Amino acid sequence: MVRGRSVNAGQGDAACVAEYDGLHGEIFNPREQQRLGDAVARASAAVKTGGRQALDFGAGSGNLTRHMLDLGYSVTAADVSLDFLRIVEARFRVPTLELPSASISGIPDESFDLIGVYSVLHHIADYLATAGGLVNKLKPGGVMLLDHECNDNYWCVPPQLAAFRRANADARTGAFWDPEHKRWQYLLRAGLVPSRHVARYRYKRRISVEGDIHVYPDDHIDWARLIKALEESGAEVVERMDYLLFSPTYDEAVWERYRHRCDDYSGVIVRRAESRSALPRRQPQRGAVAANS
Repeated sequence: MVRGRSVNAGQGDAACVAEYDGLHGEIFNPREQQRLGDAVARASAAVKTGGRQALDFGAGSGNLTRHMLDLGYSVTAADVSLDFLRIVEARFRVPTLELPSASISGIPDESFDLIGVYSVLHHIADYLATAGGLVNKLKPGGVMLLDHECNDNYWCVPPQLAAFRRANADARTGAFWDPEHKRWQYLLRAGLVPSRHVARYRYKRRISVEGDIHVYPDDHIDWARLIKALEESGAEVVERMDYLLFSPTYDEAVWERYRHRCDDYSGVIVRRAESRSALPRRQPQRGAVAANS
């Protein structure tokens, strides 16, 4: 789901998809796609409805739709962008659903066995209400996967994650190239790659071409509140995933060395309770399940 940005439909669907996917290397790379595919499979295994109806909420170019189709689900792709919905319908031959202003009111209650929400919540103003409301769109025993959102470590960096970032920076740039400490190198980099500094300028002023809202140190996804909202809406936590996101900009050897030591992103698999008496009474501890297998 991308708010505030539409694809350039005039350049052709394949070019649109390639442009969008190319902007998000942290998503469209083999390691992340393998991790996501495994997470969708685990979510599917937790479904207790016996049905195969799935909703890709915030479908974008169809990333999650593809994984759900691979598991044999009949998928409905939902998004705020009519351009993306047209592209996903053409690519995967699935029904689509427009979400005006990201509203879930048009989604029928108790309609889906599996719902996927991947890299979407940070685009939604009241993400807690939306996540809680999506629980009602599940059949009793249905499962929802919410994934690919920064966790607290991303914003308040613990020592191991800080060590990973330092080691990665050293491996990628070398000791000689250190823009943070050599002013002339910083200025040269600004001249060679001005887009980096445009992006930094926009971020500092909270100008987002893709509608990012909750992506700042003082305004980001609060995982404790999110899980509480899900539980209060009638869901039980099946699995909490905390992982070190892989990006093509990382040095692979460094990432391999640190991926079991620290994390900066999270996801959760929840199941709608089959009865009110089945609701959980406490939240599982963070980090109980590692997702970097």
